[in-house]
Amino acid sequence: METRDYKQPTIKNYHHYLIFWAGQRLSYLGSEIVQFALIWWLTETSQSATILSIGMFITILPRVLLSSFAGVIADKFDRKKVVAIADGLQALTTLTLILLILIQNIAIWLVLSFNGIRAIFQTFHDPATNAVASTMVPKSKLSRINGMNQLVRSIIDMLCPIIAVLLMSFLPIHSILWVDIITFGIAITTLLMITIPKNPKVISEQLETEQSIKTSFKGELMEGIHAIESVKGLSAMFILVACTNLFLSPFNVLSTFFVNVIHGGNEVNMAILSVVFQVGLILGALVSSLKKEWKKKALVMVISVIAVFSGIIFMAFTPEGNFYWMSVGGFIVTFLLPMFQTLLVTIMQTTVPREKMGRIFGIFSTVNSATMLLGYVASGPLADLIGVVPLYIVSSLIAIGFVLLLYFFSNLRELDKLDLKSHKVEKSDDDAPVFVSSQILEDKPIESQ
Repeated sequence: METRDYKQPTIKNYHHYLIFWAGQRLSYLGSEIVQFALIWWLTETSQSATILSIGMFITILPRVLLSSFAGVIADKFDRKKVVAIADGLQALTTLTLILLILIQNIAIWLVLSFNGIRAIFQTFHDPATNAVASTMVPKSKLSRINGMNQLVRSIIDMLCPIIAVLLMSFLPIHSILWVDIITFGIAITTLLMITIPKNPKVISEQLETEQSIKTSFKGELMEGIHAIESVKGLSAMFILVACTNLFLSPFNVLSTFFVNVIHGGNEVNMAILSVVFQVGLILGALVSSLKKEWKKKALVMVISVIAVFSGIIFMAFTPEGNFYWMSVGGFIVTFLLPMFQTLLVTIMQTTVPREKMGRIFGIFSTVNSATMLLGYVASGPLADLIGVVPLYIVSSLIAIGFVLLLYFFSNLRELDKLDLKSHKVEKSDDDAPVFVSSQILEDKPIESQ
């Protein structure tokens, strides 16, 4: 018989999580500084929407192929070791790129290859780090922590282009890459300082001997899929996110091209626009972190998505070289996004049990990455065919229409019944714990993952 340890996170766990979180945020800062510099270099060097599309394709492909597998790894093995190995390999990849640049100078193929290899390790890193919060943060603090995480991440994203532009003004690319290695070193140091609880699933000797070794990755993944299906509205939420990512792809791929080629801007203009994006995110994250309860969860998520695409349409009509107009559109794009992201993560963390959280995030990442991959492949050629501005407008209008159809004709609104603050554990007939929202006790229980 399978038994599970559902010991709730302690204050010590929470404090350790904050140390872990701080190290990971610093590592993220370094990575984003380097990424900004490399993407701008690719844009100026290639002047090609297709090259940028290929770059995004290479970055997202490992997520599509490996995310579900990585999610299982995050649940079956020590998450602290998984994070440490992934961080270390990413740092080693960056160091290798520095050496190659010193040997033969920077080239487009080298940057594209670097992003692809680094994305492989990041694919294993993300499900493990996302699952850590559910084992170290009390449920009562999850929503607030997720809101604050969005706030701090937005502040970091605001600083990254500013720092990157300053570094690019007097340092070569290979020197800027050292920022990535230094921040990775800090992240690994903070990780070694703390204890991360192991996956709370404890298996009896008989079960471990007779069944555990035989458990297939396919079986583990099917458990995660069944858990998603058991929560009303969760599958529809996955579709909503996938749709959003698909139609956001042209904007994500072609932002630097839009600024540099369409409007004749430089890296400073791009940095200022990036700062405006982050100001919108910061203000939105402040509102999100102060909000204690969300009653109309589905409606808030849909309105947030519509606001994003409305901002993109506004930006598409920017008069040539008018970066003030463009900045207003950028603010519209990002202001409501943190509310969507906070609800998304909190719903996932509070409706599924902790021992299989990695699988859920892995499946979630696979679904998102597959749609993004399709969008990234199509964005460059479509932009070359019909133009960036028409592509922005058409993709945004289609997205808004699809999201409205999903809201009115799917079970997405079932998410409104979830109580994100109050969950308890009950036992079913087969001794498998069942997570039940206090607001839907009269309905069919939400089954454990």
